[in-house]
Amino acid sequence: MPDHVWIIAGGLLQVPAVEAAHSLGLRAIVTDRNPEAPAMRLADMAYAVDIYDVGSHMLLADDLLARGVKIAGVFTEGADVEVTVAAVAAHLKLPGISPTAAWNCKDKVNMRRAFRGRIPNVNFMHLGGVGGLETAKQFGEHLGYPIMVKASDNCASRGTRRVDRPEDLPAAIADAIANST
Repeated sequence: MPDHVWIIAGGLLQVPAVEAAHSLGLRAIVTDRNPEAPAMRLADMAYAVDIYDVGSHMLLADDLLARGVKIAGVFTEGADVEVTVAAVAAHLKLPGISPTAAWNCKDKVNMRRAFRGRIPNVNFMHLGGVGGLETAKQFGEHLGYPIMVKASDNCASRGTRRVDRPEDLPAAIADAIANST
């Protein structure tokens, strides 16, 4: 019978998850790049692995299975690591959303493209590559200001700015790039 739950991320927001696992009689596996993170100190098994490093999580999953660790589930709370959680759950053949669905949630360009024709959507464009600033200016002129500029692969609105005039675009684009994962 599986008796471990894997919690990806080990900060303060994950402490209640470790406590809940223990209250249910489950052992908690926690991964976080910071070995001193609060939930790591409470975990039954703690591994210093970057929460965005899917490959290292897969290797750890294989190692845990090889050592006979029986994992009931993998999840997170309070951390935007949906891709890692989905990939590990799929790798372990545990319930969860598909890695593709997780990636579509994480990457805002993919999300907007997946919405097309199915869910009401905002006008958007992806500025990847050469000519981003000029393309953004043309988009703003076509759509009308204000427009929003954001990193397509980050969370919590990091690097998101409202732009009211074309001359504010360079700083907004630089901020979005600086906040891209």
